[in-house]
Amino acid sequence: MSRKDHRSQGKYIIPRIDSGFKILFGTEDTKDILIGFLNDLLEINETDPIEDIEFIDKEKPATKNIERESIYDIHCKTTCNKRFIVEMQNFPQPYFLDRSIFYAARAICEQAKRGKWPYSYMPVYGVFICDFAIPGNEGEVRIDADIRIKKSKKPLTDKLNLIYVQLSEFKKKNPEACVNDFERWVYLLKYLETMSTIPFAGMKEAFRRVENVGRVENLKGDDLVRYEHDLKAYRDYHAQLLYASTEGLNQGITKGMAKGIEEGMAKGMAKGMAQGKAEIIRTLIDSGLTISEIAVRLRISQSDIENLLSITPPLNN
Repeated sequence: MSRKDHRSQGKYIIPRIDSGFKILFGTEDTKDILIGFLNDLLEINETDPIEDIEFIDKEKPATKNIERESIYDIHCKTTCNKRFIVEMQNFPQPYFLDRSIFYAARAICEQAKRGKWPYSYMPVYGVFICDFAIPGNEGEVRIDADIRIKKSKKPLTDKLNLIYVQLSEFKKKNPEACVNDFERWVYLLKYLETMSTIPFAGMKEAFRRVENVGRVENLKGDDLVRYEHDLKAYRDYHAQLLYASTEGLNQGITKGMAKGIEEGMAKGMAKGMAQGKAEIIRTLIDSGLTISEIAVRLRISQSDIENLLSITPPLNN
């Protein structure tokens, strides 16, 4: 994709893909945007704001299998003695919650020191931005978790804090509906690439910086090459999912309707829809998704999927 072709695709980058997220939040030149985001996310008291950030291990490689890719990890520590892991997760994957806890725990262990050490370390905040809903938490835009005493519900410690932002559950379509800066950040992350102007640019410096940094026309050199590569992979993956769903449904309905003519319209329609669902699932499996990932995406149980596959043979049989 040439620069001219790419610029015709939209005014602003997609912040949910690897290079797009890094461009906005993951460089020394844009760490002021990350600071603004974290301060608004945590609603930090004005007496203890995050004023500066030091990136740690920012060159950590990421997998290129886009179906399971965690978009970009930002390890940083702050002058207010807190340490953050910020990650964009575009697609669901098995054990996502387990992995997020593991990453946060590793950020604690990495603070250990040689010799005599009294186990004093900075509190760790894991911030996980998800473009999907974690099973059992549908309808929640934000999930805050920490370590609490069961009986009193009071925090036991401030050393481990987990925040999940579920973009898929954010349903506000108009910027005027956003009631605070946190919701404005979520709105930008979800809709930035569709905008012709950023409605919040005049409200604060961090939003104005997004308006400037997020312009496709401002991408240069390696940033442009990486963004175009990631954008193609992102679009190819979604195109494969759309084709798999449409093709499987069409085949299933076609065969089910034909059989329904012979056995009765009502019975044929029911069988056709079941066959259609089964073909969608088989196509998704062929594309590389696991049963657990498909269950999350289609919002049905793994046992229902396995039962459906067992009672509906493939169309080519």
